[in-house]
Amino acid sequence: MLIFTDLDDTFLQTERKLHLRQKPSETPINVVQEGSGVKPTFTLDHQRRFLRWLEQGNVIPVTGRDRRGFEALRLAWGTHAILNHGATLLEKTAEGWQPEQEWTERMQQEASTYREMLETAIRLLTEHEPDASKMFHRIIHEGELPICTVSKVRSLPEDALSEALEKVRPFLEGKFYVHLNSNNLSFIPDAVRKKHAVLYLQEKLGSPLSVGIGDSHTDLEFMQVCDFWMTPQNSQIQKLLEHP
Repeated sequence: MLIFTDLDDTFLQTERKLHLRQKPSETPINVVQEGSGVKPTFTLDHQRRFLRWLEQGNVIPVTGRDRRGFEALRLAWGTHAILNHGATLLEKTAEGWQPEQEWTERMQQEASTYREMLETAIRLLTEHEPDASKMFHRIIHEGELPICTVSKVRSLPEDALSEALEKVRPFLEGKFYVHLNSNNLSFIPDAVRKKHAVLYLQEKLGSPLSVGIGDSHTDLEFMQVCDFWMTPQNSQIQKLLEHP
């Protein structure tokens, strides 16, 4: 059984978001390696119990985290890991996590079609809010591979990201999809999708049963190509189902 699961806000959360998931008497544990330079991230008792129960299958992370942020986690996973919204696919080897060669070559070819679009997105976002002390914008890379844009506020309320989205979206319609969650606005090229990497692994690994787990509306796409899917309480998906 293949279990494809999102990480942040599904099984992990920052200290600021613990109140959204934490039950009375639960103990948060920081699962980030000390000295890694990665922001502390916590799991809760019920999340750790569920992860242990899932170990009867091949648990494959499907996350927006980059390789550094993923490898800093002190958690055990299955045979593969999907990172950077689907742009990066790693496989577990005796030497540790290594890029899956066929997928890496495929994404390098795809990047040649969307690299300039990312630069256009950054220009439009910077024109909307050029003051980096208020809101900053940059292109995320994994090595030489461009992944997506990211915008975060520094001295503005998080609602400012929604305003930036509405200003810029009309110019980028049909070229990108959007990930907006708390203090994170990303424009992600259509070629970079968790769904694509999940479908690739389903075919490569040939499992007759797959499960998808996630919290955000952008996770739904990969979850829906699985046989079953689930979402945590108080997730974006729950709210979407309650108020379609």
